[in-house]
This record gives sequence, C-alpha cells and structure tokens, in this order.
Amino acid sequence: MRHRRVLLLATASACLFAAGVASAAKSQTLLGFSPANAALEQAAEARFDAQLSAPEQDAWLKAMASKANQVGTPHNKANAEWMLAQFKSWGWDARIETFEVLYPTPIAEKL
Repeated sequence: MRHRRVLLLATASACLFAAGVASAAKSQTLLGFSPANAALEQAAEARFDAQLSAPEQDAWLKAMASKANQVGTPHNKANAEWMLAQFKSWGWDARIETFEVLYPTPIAEKL
C-alpha cells in the first residue's frame, strides 16, 4: 500500500512538472529565468549546442564501450584517464580519485 502511494505521488509530481514545462514553452519563457534572462540563456544554450558534434560523440561512445567496463579493468582505467585528459583540455581542474569499495566477483564458476 505504501509503495502505491509513493508511485501515485511520483506520477502526480511528474505530471505537474510536465504541465509547467509545457506552459513555459508556450509563453517562450524558461522556468527560473526572468524574460530578459531567458533570452540570454537560450542564446548561451544555442552556442553550446552548436559546438556539439554527433560524429565525435559517436566515436567517443564506441571507444569507451569497445570493451567491458567492469570495476578495476584496464579498459575502465583507460577510459577514466582519457576522460580526465578531455576535461583538462577543456580547462577544467580535474583529477581521478580512488575509492576502495566492496565489489564481489566470482573466483570460479562450476555447473
């Protein structure tokens, strides 16, 4: 019964949010922005979108997903180091942090 109430509340919240977004789209405003700042935000988003390249993103996806990405694999480490280099090339102050986590994996398999 509790799960049903939570699901109902989540569904109602999503519907109200969607209605708010739809009404904002009709009035050419952005939620959280004044009309003057909405135009500036839309211009900034258009500049950002113009820099995106679908072929480049496709190449990144293929390179990062070319092998299994389980925790601790060499390919996963290579992906992290490549992504770190990307962030640094964009001017971000980025670093890789290491965390010790319990990640149980089978030692042997038998049928």
